[in-house]
Amino acid sequence: MSGAVDELARLLEKLGAKVEERSGLIVIRVDGKGFTLASLPREVLEKLAVLERFAVEAGDGYYFYFRGEDVRRLLEKQAMA
Repeated sequence: MSGAVDELARLLEKLGAKVEERSGLIVIRVDGKGFTLASLPREVLEKLAVLERFAVEAGDGYYFYFRGEDVRRLLEKQAMA
């Protein structure tokens, strides 16, 4: 993983998530209970916002795919709140 991805992985692991890179796609594995992008610290969201795309794997094997643009919109909404 690149340096930026390694840093993102360290931040997410502190929050209980695991990060893998699969065929160039960043996959964040969470337990699936109560996880939302909006609940992540701004520092983590800013790092996710620069990714082209990434996936969140919930505990039940469900995958949710996001683009950096999705995270940028979330950051804008949070700034306006």
